[in-house]
Amino acid sequence: MDTQLVDNRVPEKIAELWPDGMNCCSLTKKQRQLSMESNSSFGATVLHTKVNLEQLVIETGNIEISHDHGKFVC
Repeated sequence: MDTQLVDNRVPEKIAELWPDGMNCCSLTKKQRQLSMESNSSFGATVLHTKVNLEQLVIETGNIEISHDHGKFVC
């Protein structure tokens, strides 16, 4: 995978398709529940969601909030 190409194209496509923003979720093979990411990074910049994740978790149920955004390509 050409990570440089992904780093360049993905933010552009996200801005095109979801100009108001988006939230990321993760679920790995080892996890037993979905994680909502409270933040993400773009280069050295860390971006935080404007969504009230605590309220979302209460309303949705079996979801945990992750504050360890890492850098993933899905």
